[in-house]
Amino acid sequence: MTASMFGFGRLSAEGKVGIASGVVFFSMLISRTLISEQVDKNTGALLFRIQFVLFINSLLLLGSLYIWKRVPPRVVEVEIPMEKLPEPLSGLKLVLLSDIHLGPTIGYSKLQQIITMVNELDPDVVVIVGDLTDSQVTRLRSAAEPLGQLKVRLGSYFATGNHDYYTADVEGWFELLRSMGIQPLHNSHAKVFRPEQPQDWICLAGIDDLEASMLRYPGHGMDVEKALSGCSAESPIILLAHQPHAAKQALQQRPDISLVLSGHTHAGQLFPLTILAFLANPFFCGLYRVSEHTMVYVTPGTGYYGIPMRIASHSEITKIILKRA
Repeated sequence: MTASMFGFGRLSAEGKVGIASGVVFFSMLISRTLISEQVDKNTGALLFRIQFVLFINSLLLLGSLYIWKRVPPRVVEVEIPMEKLPEPLSGLKLVLLSDIHLGPTIGYSKLQQIITMVNELDPDVVVIVGDLTDSQVTRLRSAAEPLGQLKVRLGSYFATGNHDYYTADVEGWFELLRSMGIQPLHNSHAKVFRPEQPQDWICLAGIDDLEASMLRYPGHGMDVEKALSGCSAESPIILLAHQPHAAKQALQQRPDISLVLSGHTHAGQLFPLTILAFLANPFFCGLYRVSEHTMVYVTPGTGYYGIPMRIASHSEITKIILKRA
């Protein structure tokens, strides 16, 4: 008889951890009464210590789930000057999301909170720079529903991250996102312009994550030249590249890129992992001027991965205001 028959699979993460805590607690009671007489004293003491640690950890996880799932991301506003930006597009509002990690601890309610906050910013463009999900569409279709509620004037776009490839269902996610009005940029680009002035546009490009090639994911792999093919030399280029290492490689190939938007680092998420993330990435978090004409922005991410907690870092929704330099 499967767990789904009892509705366990439909429970929230807090519900599942709560049940697990109860199971551990009752196993402690059973081991202290029924089993204690059947094992030697040392074995019984060791078993109890293990159970006690598991029980305390499950309570801590339950508490962190309750708290962190309700703590909203910070809204951080960043003004970025950009050469070649057409005057009609100066002041364009671009909202950057990344590393939402839909899955075991981030579901419908948390995503609904994020989308509501995004809509309140009244964006012209929304971009999701990878690691949207940690599982297949069939498991997370309901959790992803709030994505269809995005209210945006000039388009919503998505570029893959490494975790999106770990799902082995990238094409399924592409199909779902398209049905919600979000355009995947699969080594491709889109022209962003105001309807009344289509001659003034930004080339918004997205590349596949670096790990697509390492994973030998069919038909996928980072290809900067393909993504930018057709972009005008007179128009500014914004590139979505999930990993900062991909941003660095892309700029080495195409120094004419005006702005790269990345995520991936989570700003370390949990100290002292912050130190490792800082040392492992060419761009860690925040805004970097790479050259006179090029900048990189790395978001610390809109969600979290694994443990529902951040220490010495924060979740972020980035509101980027593009200004003509």
